[in-house]
Parts: sequence; structure tokens; C-alpha cells
Amino acid sequence: MRNTVALVLLLALLGHTSIARAASGDVELDPFGYLADGHSMHLGLRLRHQRFDLGNFAAAVPEVFHGNEGFSLYMSGLGVKYDLCLREDCNGAFAGLAAGLVHTWITLDATDETVERRQLGVGVRVGYRYSFAKDGRGLFVVPWVSVSYNWFSDDVAIGGKKFEDQKIGIFPTVHVGWAF
Repeated sequence: MRNTVALVLLLALLGHTSIARAASGDVELDPFGYLADGHSMHLGLRLRHQRFDLGNFAAAVPEVFHGNEGFSLYMSGLGVKYDLCLREDCNGAFAGLAAGLVHTWITLDATDETVERRQLGVGVRVGYRYSFAKDGRGLFVVPWVSVSYNWFSDDVAIGGKKFEDQKIGIFPTVHVGWAF
């Protein structure tokens, strides 16, 4: 019995070290978040052909994107992503799933009345990761686009005006990052 326990522990340790050798991390920023009076920081863990991402973001969404004249929209949230990469170092093309819990503030500009709410978005994304180093470490750029379904995104009435929300969201962006 003692030998079996020792063997299981040894296999677990070997498995853990092989995973540790195959795993690497990265940090990504979305410059558009900072340009839109917000932020966007994502921590990634790459394991072979997979990447897991946990991010925090916020932005004042320009009217040209939300399409509601006379309203301001600010959003802040947490997101998770899971990507499958064509290459083991996750450089090149990828596709994945994304989900985000978003807190939004919708303000009627004429009266400064604001409605707060929370939304859940779930969708798919595709992109391409370009690393500037041959070994995949260091600086990289990731253009990507997602299409998501947004729960709890009903229209909002404020001061007799209606903010029309969208159930389907399309989000194109470019992240800049550093791989370790």
C-alpha cells in the first residue's frame, strides 16, 4: 500500500512538472480601453494548444458604437476566455469561447439620470496572435473579433427617452501583450 501511494505521488509530481514546463503566461492590454476613459488588462495561461484568459475592463462606449443619440454608456466588467490555437505556442490563428459579466451605467445626457444594470455576455471569438520573437516570448499583438449574445440587455427608458440595447454584440479589437 505504501508503494502504491508513493508511486501515485511520484506520478502526480512528474505530471505537474511536465505541465509546468509546457505552460507559460502572458499579460495583454487593450489600448482602446484606455483611450475610452477606461482600462483593459488580461492575464493569460497557455498550455500547449490552449489559452485561458481572465480579464478586467472598463470603457466609456462612444455613441457611434451604442447608436443611441443623447445617451452616454459606461461599462465595467470581468471576462474569461478559452481559446484553441493552431500552434502549440498559441501564435497564429485561434478560435475560442468568451464570457463576461458587465456592469453598465446608461445616462440620459440632457438630465444626467442614470440607470445601472448587470449583463452577461457569452459568445465566440476568432483572432490571430503575432509574436515579434521566434520563441513566442516577449512582445505580441492580437487582433480579434467576438460575437456574443447578451442576457439582461432589454431597452431602458429614462426621462421619456428610450435607450435601445442590442442582444447580439460584435466586438473587434487589438490587444498588445507580453509573453513570459
